[in-house]
Amino acid sequence: MTSFASCARFPMIVAAIVVALAPVAISQTGFAQERIDPAKVVGRATCKKCHAAEQAAWERSSHNLKAWKNLEHPNAKDFAKALDVADPKTAAACTSCHGTRRRHEGQLVIAQGNSCESCHGAAGGEQGWLNIHSDFGLGRKVTETTTMAELLADRGQESSGHRDARDAACDKAGMNRSGNAFRIARNCLQCHSVPNEKLVAAGHPMSTRFEFVEWA
Repeated sequence: MTSFASCARFPMIVAAIVVALAPVAISQTGFAQERIDPAKVVGRATCKKCHAAEQAAWERSSHNLKAWKNLEHPNAKDFAKALDVADPKTAAACTSCHGTRRRHEGQLVIAQGNSCESCHGAAGGEQGWLNIHSDFGLGRKVTETTTMAELLADRGQESSGHRDARDAACDKAGMNRSGNAFRIARNCLQCHSVPNEKLVAAGHPMSTRFEFVEWA
């Protein structure tokens, strides 16, 4: 059982990770989703099939309710002008952090708000992490007819060794797992630190009230 002392230290540990990562996040070019291939984004509906409770929590979050609406803020036009873009609701420089960019049937679709793959990374593609994430080592091929009950039953039979190997494989495939605070925090800071000098110079606010521990 985890001791109270170790729980009490957790916020301090995570805070230290966030502080240490700030220079790393700011030094990298672009925003979080600009490094995500829209063609590999499967979309939130796919994730909801297994993660209905997480989807419900996300629907109530500011990532869903406020991120896109901020593009309608009176100052949004000034920020778009600073980036030399005509429409903040279509430009990658804006929608990469305020939306979720996905290429579906040859067309670029921009879903409103941040969603699953904004934080956890694009899941699709032959080398993507989605198939690995849902493989519990029992040989089941996940299809559209696979039920949640079947997947939960499989997960209950997964060996600890396979779980460790699955987590490592997901990491290698680019998944930002919830259990990996370093990668999650690094990804968060790509947007929350506003690592674009033109935006900062134009007065775009940085998320000074961003609290990683609240989301951990």
